[in-house]
Amino acid sequence: VERKKIDKLKSTLHLTDARVTPNKHIVFVDDKEEAKNFDLAEYFNTDPEFLGRRFNRLTKDAASKNAVIAQDKEQVKEIEKLRRTQYKELQLRIEREKELAIVLQKLELKQALENSKGNELKPKMVKKGTANRAAVYKWTYDRKK
Repeated sequence: VERKKIDKLKSTLHLTDARVTPNKHIVFVDDKEEAKNFDLAEYFNTDPEFLGRRFNRLTKDAASKNAVIAQDKEQVKEIEKLRRTQYKELQLRIEREKELAIVLQKLELKQALENSKGNELKPKMVKKGTANRAAVYKWTYDRKK
């Protein structure tokens, strides 16, 4: 259930802020004067306010057709706040899924230890359990003759 909710959240979010990588877009110009007068907005065919967005950068054509643009800074702040809360929820759900997996491993180990109590061969502890992982036991194998 938790995995489905995580997948649904991941599909709605772009995960653009997850890994910020350095710019790799190289534009070649002929001389230094052209480099000084180079206009990024003209090169990318977009408005100067969209230059900061490295993902899904709207072109002037797309912006003029039917793009919904925020009217004021308050709307932009609301959208950013909503996006941050969604990313925070996604992070919390991923952490919760990890914790549930650890608890499940501990319960399975406990059940396996209880099932092997009547046997002559007892499991040996290889690694002690911590809060972040279940203990590791090794069951000896006795070949039936």
